[in-house]
Amino acid sequence: ILNLFGLIKPGFVLPILILSLLVSFFANMQSLLLARQNFSAFNLTSVLQPLTLLVVFYFSIKRDSIHTIDDFIDAAYIGYALPLALTLFLLKPAPIADATWKEVAKKFIHHGGWSQLANLAQLLNYRFSYYLIEKMQGVTSLGIFSTGISVSESVWVFSKSLSTVKY
Repeated sequence: ILNLFGLIKPGFVLPILILSLLVSFFANMQSLLLARQNFSAFNLTSVLQPLTLLVVFYFSIKRDSIHTIDDFIDAAYIGYALPLALTLFLLKPAPIADATWKEVAKKFIHHGGWSQLANLAQLLNYRFSYYLIEKMQGVTSLGIFSTGISVSESVWVFSKSLSTVKY
C-alpha cells in the first residue's frame, strides 16, 4: 500500500516487508514470554535486540568506506532475526492441562473481556485525540494524524490478533 502511494522507493518494498514480518514475529514471541511469565527471557531478548542491531551496524560501518541504507537494513535483519531465534528457543511448549468446558469458557470470557476492554479504551483514546487535534491544530493536521493511525492499525492487526489467539 505504501508503495502504491509512492511513500516507499520500489527497491525497498521487499526489505520493509521482511523487516515488518520479523518485527511482528519478534513482538508476538515477546508477548508469549510475558504471558508465560518468563520475565528474565523477555528482558534478555529486549536488551539483546537493540544491542545486536547496534553492534552489527557499527561493524558494518567500520568495515566499508561507503555507507548506504543497505548497511542498516542488513543490521536490522540480524538485529531482529537473532533475538527472534533465541525467543523461539526459550519458548518451550506449554503443558496442556485437562479442563472442563466451564473452565475453558470462563477463561475465554475473562481474557476476551479484558481484551475487548483494552480495545475500547484504545478506541476512546483515539477519538479523544481526534477531538483535541481538530480543536488545537485544525482539520489538515487531523487528516494527517488520521492517516497515520489507519496505517498503524493496519500494521498492528496481524500481531494483535496472533498474540490474542496465542495468549
